Amino acid sequence: MNTKLFKVTSALTIAILFLMTMVIGNALGFGLKNLTGGNKKEAISVDALVDKQANLIKRLYSAMKDINEAQYHFALALNDKETADLCKQRGKALAEGNVMDADSINKHMKQTANIAKLQNEQFNKAAKLDAAKKQELQKGLLPYATGTAHSVLLGREFADHLSSTKDAIQEAGITGARSVKKKLNVTLSVAPNMPKLASNLFTTAKTAIKTAKNENLKIAGAVEALEDIDEG
Repeated sequence: MNTKLFKVTSALTIAILFLMTMVIGNALGFGLKNLTGGNKKEAISVDALVDKQANLIKRLYSAMKDINEAQYHFALALNDKETADLCKQRGKALAEGNVMDADSINKHMKQTANIAKLQNEQFNKAAKLDAAKKQELQKGLLPYATGTAHSVLLGREFADHLSSTKDAIQEAGITGARSVKKKLNVTLSVAPNMPKLASNLFTTAKTAIKTAKNENLKIAGAVEALEDIDEG
């Protein structure tokens, strides 16, 4: 073969191979980008989710203590001794730290939501309050409003955390899913019940504030605690 022709042919071959490499590389890169959404997705940290869950439980625990205290004062204002006694018992359990596992939290949340619904009805039917009952309503108003605001926000955060938890379970596969579920069982159990709790509390908070306003009590702090919160 002519030497000059050989050199030209070799150069063309190298050029073609280079272009093919570029095309294949871009094609593979394009496919990977489309499949993963750009960069390779980082693995979900189960440990980080466990830490977040612990933080959410701690904050929910604090909110439940505030709300239980408020519901106790509301019960006295509404002359409901049965509910007042129940709130006392629950207050002891909260003070002793006996409401931390999923079953206990759910039980307490259910009781709290039921009391909120009951007290909303009682406030709507209540006659004028005497001085002692007004004082009890005033005592409960601010902790109820702040506890309600925290519960609404926590409901949203628990929903986000539940979504991340489900992603982690899916990522763990058949062999690892059971372990992830065990570590994040509080989120899996509690998160679905948060909307009902937040909704009942929010409705009753507005009714309690309305009652307090009609009784010429101080409502500014409670109103401010709820002003940026809605049921959604």
